[in-house]
Amino acid sequence: MQQSGTAPAPSRSLLGRKISNQHLFILVVLFGWTVINLCTALRYEPWRDVAQAWMIARQLSLAELFDQLKREGHPCLWYLVLMPFAKAGLPFYTVVILSFSFMFLGIWQFLRVAPVGRIAKVLIVFSGLGVFYLPVEARSYSMVPLLLMLLYSAYPARHSRPVGYAVLLFLLCQTHVLFCGLAGMLMLLWGLEAIPLFRKEKSTRLKAVISLLIMAGAVLFLHWQLSGSSSVKPIDIASKFPDLKSLFLKPVDFFSSAVNIQLIVYLDATHIGSWIPVAIILLISAVAAVWVLWLLRAPKSALVMLAALLWHAFIHLFIYSVTSMRFILMLLWVLLLCLFLARDEMQQCQSLKHEKLDRRLYKTLITCALFLCLLTSLQTYSDTITEIKYLNSASKEAAEYIENQLPENAVILFENEIYAAPVAAWCRNRTFYNPIRHNDHVLSRIDSLMQDWCIYGDLDAAVAELRQSGVTGPLYLLVNLADEYSALSMSERSAAKLEEVTRITNDVVLKGEEQYIIYHIVEAQ
Repeated sequence: MQQSGTAPAPSRSLLGRKISNQHLFILVVLFGWTVINLCTALRYEPWRDVAQAWMIARQLSLAELFDQLKREGHPCLWYLVLMPFAKAGLPFYTVVILSFSFMFLGIWQFLRVAPVGRIAKVLIVFSGLGVFYLPVEARSYSMVPLLLMLLYSAYPARHSRPVGYAVLLFLLCQTHVLFCGLAGMLMLLWGLEAIPLFRKEKSTRLKAVISLLIMAGAVLFLHWQLSGSSSVKPIDIASKFPDLKSLFLKPVDFFSSAVNIQLIVYLDATHIGSWIPVAIILLISAVAAVWVLWLLRAPKSALVMLAALLWHAFIHLFIYSVTSMRFILMLLWVLLLCLFLARDEMQQCQSLKHEKLDRRLYKTLITCALFLCLLTSLQTYSDTITEIKYLNSASKEAAEYIENQLPENAVILFENEIYAAPVAAWCRNRTFYNPIRHNDHVLSRIDSLMQDWCIYGDLDAAVAELRQSGVTGPLYLLVNLADEYSALSMSERSAAKLEEVTRITNDVVLKGEEQYIIYHIVEAQ
């Protein structure tokens, strides 16, 4: 006899197996997400920023990697993920496959555990949070949704199973400095909660100590990696205070880029620019009121969100000079995590008196988050169409020419580490020589010598150095198209001459610098 209760969810048959409607929903959404992003990924050509990480992973040892991180300003996790694949000789496009795979798992986990309705899940997945920027552009950000959703799943058991929770926070710290505020506040709250538990429950003391060491190690390890970073400017707070208005203009920059219009220009053109200060004051007041209510009903999650937001603002004001859509997307993913934590927090301390208030508050917060997510869609799909229609870089074509047309024993010199990196990344069986560093490393060291070798370099000395080292093959020079004049000037002042072999150009619209000229170095007799 069937017991009374909630009826089981209807099921369907898929290849002879019964699946629930929830599983079918996840499969359909994942299929649509895969099709949209795969169309872009198959067209996408990783460019110099992506190539820099790949070449670091491919050419440097583990010790050299951590020395290089002080010049990159980024923690190690993404490089360590790339390293085994790069050193195994896999093609450069592997970086896109890895990014796509991380995001696929992140979207899958989000669809499984996110406490929002199906319509909200679809809107989030197919907004900028799930399309193009994170799965296709192949950076460390692609790991973030998966880590955040795993963190959300581990949060309820953060004290009974603290080691796994601590490991996730450790990994989040090693993904990007933007998440230090989020991770730091979660660590602090865990520590404050763990103190009374540590006294009462002796069985979990060892796990708590191990978790505390992991969390402390995450902070110290990150500091060690980035201490003295040459890519991060020293923070001069005094000089930034007069320019604090830039902090408040960041949301305007975001809205402007997100909806692909110049907001301020539009408002001024309609002669309602005088209403802007009033609108901003009203908006800030409304946000503050909602956050105070959030703080009263779910203080832990509200404090986590505040810490993450303030840290984001700090990084943008004192470290980064521009607002990137990827940074905005990261903040929105953090906002979603904090809202999910707020829902669970309100449910744990829910009373009949505040039940309706908590539901309304959560719906209000989720609605605002959905609005922000949807604002990213216009710019996202505009960039997606551009990516499919045009090429970003001629680096792949240059690499194909080098591998198919130049002699196998050829040695390719280059005049700019930044623009040579994507070409070298596509080439797996060719020898490159860095006349700037006098080695074969094709990656930027982020200093004054990383580019424009043709302006200050000595072509004859570089040729002599290679011949003395035992190199016998023909020599070629890879030059960025914009530096053609510098290359010709070098040829005029050298005994060795540059003879143009080919030009590799295409309809570049986004990164027009990545077009190339290949010269044959004709040595003096």
